Amino acid sequence: MNKIQAFWKFYVRLAVPAAGCALSLGLLGLVSFEEISLQVMGYAYLFLPLISQFVIYEKLYPGEYYFYFNLGWEKLGLWLGNFLLSLFVGILLICL
Repeated sequence: MNKIQAFWKFYVRLAVPAAGCALSLGLLGLVSFEEISLQVMGYAYLFLPLISQFVIYEKLYPGEYYFYFNLGWEKLGLWLGNFLLSLFVGILLICL
């Protein structure tokens, strides 16, 4: 498994719950604005993967960092990659 596949495996575990929560918040826009709010989804997605990483990998399964370390990823690299990818997706949703 190369480093990109390892990071993708790491990120998907964070992105699925974060995207679900961001979509739920965007759907709340149906109630107030009568349309799905991509801006709300984007702002929510800026922070939700980081919160998911903290809860999943720092509190629930802290030993999994060793798995990614053995694949060539350090904790700081995973945090930075998660932040940059979340920032990209969040800004993309905000600008749509």
